[in-house]
Amino acid sequence: DYGEKLLTQILERAAPYRTFIREKLAEYDVPLCLEYLPVIESNFNIFAVSKSGAVGLWQFMENSISGLLTKNIWIDERKDPWLSTEAAIKKLKENYNYFQDWNLALAAYNMGLGGLSRTMKSTGCKTFWELVDGGHLKTETTHYVPKFLAIADLITNSQYYDLSLPEYNPNQSYNTTLIPLKFQVSLEQLSNVSGISVKSLQTLNPGLLYS
Repeated sequence: DYGEKLLTQILERAAPYRTFIREKLAEYDVPLCLEYLPVIESNFNIFAVSKSGAVGLWQFMENSISGLLTKNIWIDERKDPWLSTEAAIKKLKENYNYFQDWNLALAAYNMGLGGLSRTMKSTGCKTFWELVDGGHLKTETTHYVPKFLAIADLITNSQYYDLSLPEYNPNQSYNTTLIPLKFQVSLEQLSNVSGISVKSLQTLNPGLLYS
């Protein structure tokens, strides 16, 4: 009962972002079940920060965002659910293109492509499960892929498991338009001219470190 309640809360938190995530997964032609990876990464909390310093919905470390996301004194795009979603999918697809195996692509997302590649070369292992059986991976990575597969199975086949989980509802997703700005402007000024509250602008631009 506790697990079902927790998963329900996570999926309710995920509702505003699920349509965008699904659209991006389809656009990049990757497995649609990757929609559930943030469940084990961040519990779909866009402000999640791990003990190791990973941030956001998809838990990016600062040293892994080069060419994907921006972080400076003004902005941390790891906290932006839309920008970080596309960055995560790009990274996952890059991992898959390298290994041609989704279990290895997921493991590489957790421990780094370079680290996993070196481990495979040094051990001669060809699959994720060989690496696990040989004890060649850290505990976190060993549990990472099975945990994802279990969560994806539970949510996808919730009726089979007799779980009452929130179903996907596109009407609960944010309906937004991206408007690039060429200069800095305060959210208060934007609020005055757009009629959108400062609070809403902050909610929709969580990567901004200042208003």
